[in-house]
Parts: sequence; structure tokens; C-alpha cells
Amino acid sequence: MIYICTVLVGNYDFLSTPNWIRKHDNVKLLCFTDQDKINKIWTKISLPKKIDHLSTFHKHKYIKLFCDKIIGKKGTYVWVDANIYLKDATIHLINKFIKSDDDLLFVRHPSRKNPKEEYNQLISNQRFKNSEKKVNILKKKFDNYSNLDRTYEYSDLIEANFF
Repeated sequence: MIYICTVLVGNYDFLSTPNWIRKHDNVKLLCFTDQDKINKIWTKISLPKKIDHLSTFHKHKYIKLFCDKIIGKKGTYVWVDANIYLKDATIHLINKFIKSDDDLLFVRHPSRKNPKEEYNQLISNQRFKNSEKKVNILKKKFDNYSNLDRTYEYSDLIEANFF
């Protein structure tokens, strides 16, 4: 079984509707959510009680990292952020991964090649540009990673909204 998981908490995102999924009996769409109504193509799963105390941001991250442990069934788990529309070709990519000996599948970032480019993009972003505190935090994090691994800043950058 292939489990495609996402989370929809608060008013943070919107949920895509990949109708093509209906022709694949071995694929289940699972949406962890605190909302009452979601599109019927997704199976609604309530958020675990043990994360009630977390912020919306941290609830999202918890589910993203541990959705397979929460479900607890054997299968292939795919993460997709709620606002990402999955095309029909996605299933071919997933099946190719399943046939491989790989443990993880990541896709390259569509617009930046490495963490250095991402860092430069972030610090030039309007959200951070006028906040010296935020820029300093980003710089400190980037420098820490770079000090741990000198090749870090030029490593391949992934798109973490699908893996």
C-alpha cells in the first residue's frame, strides 16, 4: 500500500484534490487535520492528542516526520504538503522508487541548487530583509551547518514539500 500523507492544521494551507488517484486501488490519501470538513478523496485522521500543546508550525512538522509511525502499517509513505497538487505522473515516480533499493526519495529544489543559494534568497526576502535579528539567526544556522561540513553550502538542495 502507498500512503500519501499531508497535514492541514488551522488556516495554514489549503488541500489539493488529485482526482486521478481514484484509479489506483493501492494508494490511500491521508490528511491529518483539526478541521471538520475536508475533501472526501482524502481520509481524515485526527491529530494525535499528545501534540495538542504544540504550535501549529510544530504540529505540522511532527506529522511530517512521524506520519508513518502514527499510522503504523506497512507500506510506502509519501509526504506532500497540503497545497501541492499531485499530478498523475507522481504515481510513476513513486513506483520507480519502490522498485529501487533506495530508502528515501527527494526531488531537487526547482529554483535553487544548494543551501548557499537558499540562504542568499532568504536573507534578501522582504520577510527577513528588515529584521536584523532574523538575518542573524539565519546566518548563525547557516554558519553552524557549514562548520560541521565544509561541503554543506554547495550540497544539493531538496524540495522538502514532497518526499
